[in-house]
Amino acid sequence: MFSKIHWLLAGLLCLSSLWATEEHGSKGLLDLHPGLAFWTIVTFAVLLYILKKFAWKPILESLDIREKYIAEKISHAEKSHEEGEHFLEETRQKLNSAQNEARNIVEGAAQRATQIRQESTVQTEKECTQIKIHAQRQIQGLQTKAMEDVLGNLGDLSVQIAGRILEKSLSQEEHSRLIQESLRSMHRELHIP
Repeated sequence: MFSKIHWLLAGLLCLSSLWATEEHGSKGLLDLHPGLAFWTIVTFAVLLYILKKFAWKPILESLDIREKYIAEKISHAEKSHEEGEHFLEETRQKLNSAQNEARNIVEGAAQRATQIRQESTVQTEKECTQIKIHAQRQIQGLQTKAMEDVLGNLGDLSVQIAGRILEKSLSQEEHSRLIQESLRSMHRELHIP
């Protein structure tokens, strides 16, 4: 609404333009006529009154409604922004938790793999040692048996040779006793158990 100062300024403007036209006596496009100025001011005042009475309230009401609507939307947007920030923080925490859990799983799997590898190595070494011991026993047994066979054959040959030399043939019992004695003496000499 126009205050008293605005009305005063409008009036001074009209008077100064009247005074300027009377002094200079010009009759141009911007000439001010007192009757025209009066009706212009009256028309402006009537228009201002009509606007104030009929249009100003609805305009202010619609501006108030619009202001409330915008404030509500801003509030809703701020709330949505806060919820989004909260959700983002929760998501970050869940992501960090999932990454830590995945890291722990990988580390656990690596430790388990190392443990299995070590256990497997120990087990393999045990089995190799057992196989080696078993093989050594078999080899020793085979060596002993082979030595006994060789010595038995050697004993038989010796008896036959000795019998031929003496031209005497030994009985089977004497022959076995002689072989056994020969074997025992060879074992003692060769240090075979």
